[in-house]
Amino acid sequence: MSVQDHLLAVIKAGLIGVPAAAVPGGLPTGIAGTLASLIGDYVPKSGQKAVERAIGMLNERVGELESRIDPESIDKDEFAELFMSCTRVIVRSRAEQKLRAAANLLALGLVRQADPGRLPYTELDHFARCIDSLSLGSLDTLGHVSRCAAQRRRPRTTPDLERMDFREVRAAMPTVDPHLLMGLLGELAAMNLVYLDGGPSIRQPDYSNYPVEFTPLGRRFVDYVMEPGRRPSN
Repeated sequence: MSVQDHLLAVIKAGLIGVPAAAVPGGLPTGIAGTLASLIGDYVPKSGQKAVERAIGMLNERVGELESRIDPESIDKDEFAELFMSCTRVIVRSRAEQKLRAAANLLALGLVRQADPGRLPYTELDHFARCIDSLSLGSLDTLGHVSRCAAQRRRPRTTPDLERMDFREVRAAMPTVDPHLLMGLLGELAAMNLVYLDGGPSIRQPDYSNYPVEFTPLGRRFVDYVMEPGRRPSN
């Protein structure tokens, strides 16, 4: 049984209530029992379809990252905490965006410690809080901010903060009320995924000249968690 098969068998067992003893094989280093005991009671029956979708997404992402996963290097305490955070998102949401982001984040938590593309645990933990607390509207807004920044970005450059005006984000989301859109940006700013610097001294009534900056943290959140398929393979 491959690493991917081991991981998914254990995770599925815990999420949908299959007894741990029924899982074939087992993860190396004895973490199977630890994970099974951590996740056995998290999912209500009403959320089983969402759970199954999330498992499918996790299966896909773990398969993509399998060569970068080493179960022996997993920090059990950190992974357990990340697992519980991601599981909380899965059982509370039916939205594709959040389920996929939680699955992507959980898979990232399995990447070996020495991997150059691995994100530190503190960042993974912060991203888990972002997925859990941000509204779907703010996550959609972040995707548009990312695309606006990409259109402005010069080839082979990675600027610190990527600045645009509110009007550019609004143009990508023309049906959203500007006051609501500013509220959605405020959600993102609270997590430092975008930066709002207080605005110009003379602000237009529809915020159109208000500066919005896409932060490096926001870029990593999009590239690693929300839209990992857009990133070059490591």
